[in-house]
Amino acid sequence: MTSLVLPLLRRIAFIALAVVLLQHVGCSEPPTGTLIVGVTSDFRAGTDLVRLDVLMTVDGETLSDTEIAIGTSAGKTDFPAEFGFEDVADGSELAITLIGWDQLGEQRVVRHMKTTAVADSKNLVRVHLESLCMLRSEAETVETGIPGAPTCNETSQTCIAGACSTASVAATNQQPYTSDWATDFGDACKPVNAADPIVTVGRGQSDYLAAEDYELGQIEAGPQGGHHIWVAARIKNLHQSGSITEVGGEIPALGLSVTPLKVIFTFDADEGGYCKIYGLRFQLDIDGGDIQTMLNQEAKVIVTVTDSDGDTATGERWFILSSNIL
Repeated sequence: MTSLVLPLLRRIAFIALAVVLLQHVGCSEPPTGTLIVGVTSDFRAGTDLVRLDVLMTVDGETLSDTEIAIGTSAGKTDFPAEFGFEDVADGSELAITLIGWDQLGEQRVVRHMKTTAVADSKNLVRVHLESLCMLRSEAETVETGIPGAPTCNETSQTCIAGACSTASVAATNQQPYTSDWATDFGDACKPVNAADPIVTVGRGQSDYLAAEDYELGQIEAGPQGGHHIWVAARIKNLHQSGSITEVGGEIPALGLSVTPLKVIFTFDADEGGYCKIYGLRFQLDIDGGDIQTMLNQEAKVIVTVTDSDGDTATGERWFILSSNIL
């Protein structure tokens, strides 16, 4: 009797153990990963943008939908900023929509991004809120001469570098996350381990045109009564986005200094690792003075660019101001 019972008991125990193991395998959690969305911006926190709406979804389901105060004071979010998808299932579709608002309650920028979760990793996708994608009214476009953001298909596209581009980022284009992601990176205008920065002053409203000292600087009347000449610059080894460009100078014969105008525009890539910016106004009468006395005078234009790493460079160019005003 005993010889029959023991094998039977062993078989029953083996079957029970197998069932438990199968149940454990069947109930195991799928592999997960974490994605950090790193947000940088040309816009000044608390000045150009004061609020950021952030919608995050996983497979079309809302993970979070928040309104965040933007600024540099305590309790507010500054750039760079991070938004995380924590422990999401492998292959899940991850999407984020960022909407920036100004002090007047107007939308200024909208950015979409989609990607997929990668198991057993903590990755990064960079999202940049850039001035080339600024939403502008028709009146603002006329006043500044700068077009507003294009109208894109919101289901699949977003504005990048002033044009409609795909909102999707392939999983293979995600980067491993590091805490210094916002400062330790290269781009089209500044590679990793870049040499000394360079700024060369040229001219041009719609493109960069090389210039020599003492070329003609044609004076134009602006829409609000001021006067300017169009300036451009060629840049190397300074970050493509988030850099501050200052345009100032002097008219020595009149003892006039021109207070620099500061703008934050994303640079266009150019040949040979250079980038360019154009359509900059050298504002002649920003500090007063009679425009008629400035005709035919020599003017020194000074362009200084400072990037998010604190690297800076300055270029200068002399122009002969025109004898007439367009």
